[in-house]
Amino acid sequence: MKAAIEKENKDKSRNVGFAVTTRQDTAVPSITVKNTFQPSDYKDGDMPHYAASTTTLAGYIYNPRGSVTVESKNGDVYNDGTIYAGTVDMKVENGDFIQSLSDKKNSIFHVGGAPLDDTGSLHNVGTGILANGNIFISARYVNINSKIQSGVPDHAINIPKEYKLFYMNGSAKVDVTDAAMVPSGAKILVSDKDGKEIESVSYDRTNDRFVISDVEVHGGKVSIVGTIINTTNDKSKARIEALDGYGQISIQNDSGKDIELKTLSTGEGTEGRIEITDLDRTNGKIARKTTYTRDGGKIHMSVQNYQNGAPSGNAQDTVLAAGTDRSYTTTYELHKTKVDWWGIENKTPTGQEVLDQGGTITDYKQGDTRTLNGGAIITTTNDLNGGSTGDAYKESTKTINNKTESIFTQKAKRLWYTVGLAKKFDYKLVEKKYDTTIHQYSQKADYDIGIRFIGDETGGKLNVNGGTGNVIVNGTISNSLGEATLSAGGIQQGARGYIDTNTLTMTATTGSAGTRDAAIKTNAMTVSGSAAKDFGVKVVNHGVTAGSITAGAAAIQAEGDISQQAGTKVHAGRVELASGGAI
Repeated sequence: MKAAIEKENKDKSRNVGFAVTTRQDTAVPSITVKNTFQPSDYKDGDMPHYAASTTTLAGYIYNPRGSVTVESKNGDVYNDGTIYAGTVDMKVENGDFIQSLSDKKNSIFHVGGAPLDDTGSLHNVGTGILANGNIFISARYVNINSKIQSGVPDHAINIPKEYKLFYMNGSAKVDVTDAAMVPSGAKILVSDKDGKEIESVSYDRTNDRFVISDVEVHGGKVSIVGTIINTTNDKSKARIEALDGYGQISIQNDSGKDIELKTLSTGEGTEGRIEITDLDRTNGKIARKTTYTRDGGKIHMSVQNYQNGAPSGNAQDTVLAAGTDRSYTTTYELHKTKVDWWGIENKTPTGQEVLDQGGTITDYKQGDTRTLNGGAIITTTNDLNGGSTGDAYKESTKTINNKTESIFTQKAKRLWYTVGLAKKFDYKLVEKKYDTTIHQYSQKADYDIGIRFIGDETGGKLNVNGGTGNVIVNGTISNSLGEATLSAGGIQQGARGYIDTNTLTMTATTGSAGTRDAAIKTNAMTVSGSAAKDFGVKVVNHGVTAGSITAGAAAIQAEGDISQQAGTKVHAGRVELASGGAI
């Protein structure tokens, strides 16, 4: 190109210099979609004004060299189109992920992103799909080359001694040194000293305390429909995980301030279930359905075969077809007056012949490398030249077009003032040189896929350490069949507080753990703990068993019987028991 420009320069003393930056030399491109809408920010009392918003990905998202990241704070994520990217990272914090079946005949859904970019280079795939909810995937081909996880069982929240406050002004984060600097009505959020946001924590400037809310464990169901493949030879990365049972929530407060607990849930005891409906690789009909469950710590598998299709088997490769199009089109033009043509007036000249006679290049177009089919699945195990694939990685090349075409137009007009001796020539030559090569990159796609269930089948675990401040229970804390442990300087009952748990242990190091008139409301079967001052609980729906309790004064109320756990005692200056049954 430099030589062509130098040739066209009228001033030959001028140097031609320029830098060409190709896409391979630029930073890796990225596409990020975030939904940060929080319905709990817009409430009238306890009633939210809005439902969680849905994020829908429609059409074709194409970023073969880069990443696609989708994050949703609340609400489901629907992928109704096709994602073709180097890495894919999906995080749905409170909602389901639904991948709809594409209308494209050979659509491929890569869980962690395409294993090959559009030049055939191998990708390090992304983290895959993480949803604190259920996951539904439907595609003609599903490449489980990264982790699919339904449910986030473990939530750890730490409010450090050194923290920062900030608020959001649109999409801009604004740090403040004093809560009074935050505009009225803006939600005050919390980060650690390095500026990393502490999830689910906000600051209540009116009461000078932190609020922890909307920490919930969901999910447990994964349903996948498609011809199943896997291009990652590592079951620790290429795997399916589903919540089975309950999760655990751990809260540590080192700030010295009080914390208010609102909506917390370790789950509903979901029965985890992974269902894979495998389609026949040839005709796309249902071949078999495999269901995984867990019981007593053991994974059980059941398989149902269908008559209208055979199990897909594992002899498959994922193939990317890319075309290196080095073709180019050059347009030459010559406009000149001359007594005669150059002896080639009646034939199509070459581009060089036009340049030799003073013509110029008026247009030039160069082809580029491009993905032809965006990847495809083959089952013939043959490469472009008839050889076998099946290798971990293989490249084959074939030239399909290598020729030259020319379109030549000419006009000649004799000039009357030269007594017909001279002519005005107008010549245009469009020269097309085709040089197209197909590159096929195949990658083994029958690697094993890991199956795992996460969570605790027996019950949830809730551990709250409020430090030297108080813990105010002011929302529903759901920890069914589990163990709840609360410790702080003091533990207080809020207007809307309720603890749903199997066992409740409370420790108040300097104050009370509930009082007679403001007792901690719960449905625990067993309560125990200690308090520097009062210890008070109100058990609803049934009776309660008292374990070891030490306090200045103890008050236990129950709608059923009150009994004492064997080998324990209630030690207090005053003990008051109020039972709806026997004591």
